[in-house]
Amino acid sequence: MNGEDSIKKPKTQVNDVLAPEKPRKLSLSDFKKLFGGQGMTPSALRRVSQMGLIEIHGLSVQVKSPRLMDIGLELLQIGIPMGEMLDELAALKEAEDAIAGRFIDLFERDLWKPFVAAGLPAEQVEPLADSLERLTSVASRAVDAVLRDTLRARAEAFIGTQSEHFESEETMTRLIPLARAAGLDL
Repeated sequence: MNGEDSIKKPKTQVNDVLAPEKPRKLSLSDFKKLFGGQGMTPSALRRVSQMGLIEIHGLSVQVKSPRLMDIGLELLQIGIPMGEMLDELAALKEAEDAIAGRFIDLFERDLWKPFVAAGLPAEQVEPLADSLERLTSVASRAVDAVLRDTLRARAEAFIGTQSEHFESEETMTRLIPLARAAGLDL
C-alpha cells in the first residue's frame, strides 16, 4: 500500500453536507445599526422574521444566514431598497426551490432508486453520501455559472437598449472600457 492509499479523506455524512449555515447572534440594536437606518423599520424587521431569515429573542436577534445578511447589506449599500431586496429574495427562494428539486430528482432517479433496487447494500452508503455531497457542490457551481452567463447577456442587452441615453462622447469614452472590463460586448 503506498502513502496515498493509506491517507483517506474523512467521509462526510449527508447531514453535514446539507447542514445549514452557522447562525450569528446579535443584539437587536446592533442588528439595526448594521443597516444604518436604511430600511430596517419595524415592518421590515417583521417581514425578515416572517421570511425565516432571523429569529428575535427578546433583545437579541439570531441571523440564520450571515452570508445572506452580508449580501443584503451590500445590496443596500449599492442603493437597492429594503422592500425590493426582500421581494427579490422571496422570488429567488421560489426559483431556487425549483432548481433544487430538479437536482434532487436527478439524485433520486439516477442514484437512489438503483441503490434501493440493489437492496440498500451497506457498502454503497458512503459512496451514495459522497455522491449527494458532490451533486450539491456541482449544482451550486452550475447555478453560479449559468446565472453569470445569463446576467452578462441581460446586461449587454440592457445597455444596448439604453444606448440612446449615452449620447455624450465623454460618457461613452468612460462606459466602454468599464463594460469591456466587466466582460460585456458593446
